[in-house]
Amino acid sequence: MFCPNCGATVPEGAAECESCGTRLAPVPAIEAPVAVPAPAPAYAGPAVETSGLAIASMILGVVSLVAGGGMLLIPGVIALVLGYMARTQIRESGGAVKGDELALVGMITGGISLTLGLFACVWVVFGLGIAGVFSCLPLCFLPFMAPSDPSSWD
Repeated sequence: MFCPNCGATVPEGAAECESCGTRLAPVPAIEAPVAVPAPAPAYAGPAVETSGLAIASMILGVVSLVAGGGMLLIPGVIALVLGYMARTQIRESGGAVKGDELALVGMITGGISLTLGLFACVWVVFGLGIAGVFSCLPLCFLPFMAPSDPSSWD
């Protein structure tokens, strides 16, 4: 170590310079840096899943309305039932299950499809009498009864 005043060599830990008498400040010891642990990630709560019943309700409701033009009664009824079951499941889960909006969309589209289908069947029955009953009922189940191979429709 050297004296900051005169530059003379001074032994380590000396309080004064032996040459000029300048009082020396003790040299602070350099400590190794302390590793600070990274903060733990914030707790996000329990994982939230989307209700499968709500998804099925929405799909069936939209399909019954769009693909069937309101004449697919069975998928519309199933969409209503699944939507009701999904909303009950979501409310009872305490926030662990989501999808209330999907279930509501399924219930609304299924209800519209069911209403349109019933009005169409009533209109056909009153327009054609007893023959209307037999012509209306197959329309409600047509997508389920149609052959999967279009070449066999001839």
